[in-house]
Amino acid sequence: MAINTFIEFREAKTIFEFTDYIRRPADEKGGWEKENLEFQLNHLQNLFEYLNEEINQIIHTSNDKTINFFFEELKSEIKYFDLSKVDKDYFKSISITYNNTIYEDFMLRITEKENSYFDQPERKKYKHLEKYSRTSYGYFSRKMETYEEENKNFYCVEEIPKLIDFEFLERYLEILERITEKFNESVCKEINLYDQGKLSTKTDSTKLFYDKIVEKFKNNKIAAILILLFVLYVAGSQILKLTIENKQNINKLILKDSNEIKKSSLTKMKIDSTKEKKILRDLKKKKNVELQSNSKK
Repeated sequence: MAINTFIEFREAKTIFEFTDYIRRPADEKGGWEKENLEFQLNHLQNLFEYLNEEINQIIHTSNDKTINFFFEELKSEIKYFDLSKVDKDYFKSISITYNNTIYEDFMLRITEKENSYFDQPERKKYKHLEKYSRTSYGYFSRKMETYEEENKNFYCVEEIPKLIDFEFLERYLEILERITEKFNESVCKEINLYDQGKLSTKTDSTKLFYDKIVEKFKNNKIAAILILLFVLYVAGSQILKLTIENKQNINKLILKDSNEIKKSSLTKMKIDSTKEKKILRDLKKKKNVELQSNSKK
C-alpha cells in the first residue's frame, strides 16, 4: 500500500493539486483543500513507518525463500518507478504531457459549446448586439417570465483549463524530495543489508517449524510410513465407531417399533374382549326376557 500510494503522489494529477494550491493568494488558501493536501503528506509518512515495520517482521519471522522474494519484488518496484530519487526532468516531462492532454480536452469541449451556441436560431434572426425578448419558465418564481437579452455573434469562453503552473513546480518538487528522503529512510538500510547478504539465515535453527518438519519426513521414510499408518488407523477407527453406532441406533429403532406393535396388539385385544362380554350380556338378557314371556302364556 505504501508503494502504490507513493506512486500516486508522484503522478501529474497530484502535481496539479499542489501547484494549483500553492499559486493561490493567501486569502484563497485553507479549507478542505488544505486539509486534503496535509492528509496526503501525513498519510504517506505513516505508511512508510508501517512499511519499515513490515520489512522487519519479514526479516525476523521468515525463511530465506520468503525474504528473497520480498526484497526482490520491493527492489524491482523501486527501480521500475525510480522511487528512490527525484528526477526533475522527468517531472517536467510528465507535467508537459499532462498540460497538453488537458488543453486538448478543454478545446474540444469549448468547440462543442461554441457550435451549439451558433446553431441557435437567435444568431441568425437578430443582428449583432440587437436586443430581443425571451420567455422561459422561472425555477424560483415557478411561472413563465419574460426578460431581455442581447444577441452576440461571438461565443464568450467563461472558464480556463486546469493546467500545471510551471512557476510553482519547483515548490512541489521540494516537497517531493522531503517525502522521498523519508521513504529511503524506511527501506534503504534493510535493502543494503539484503544486498550485502546479511539477512540470510545461517543455521537450521532459524528455519520455520513447518519447513523443518517437512524436511525430516523427506529424509526419514520409516517415520513417514508410521505416520501414514497412524492416520489410516485413526480414520479406520472412526469409521468403525460410526458403523457400530449406526447399527446400535438401527437396533434401538427396531426394538422401539416392536414394542409399539405389541402394545397396540394388547390394546386391541383388550378392546375386543370388552366388546365380546357386552354381546354375551345382551344375549343373556334377551333370553331371560323371552322365558318370562313364555311363562306368562
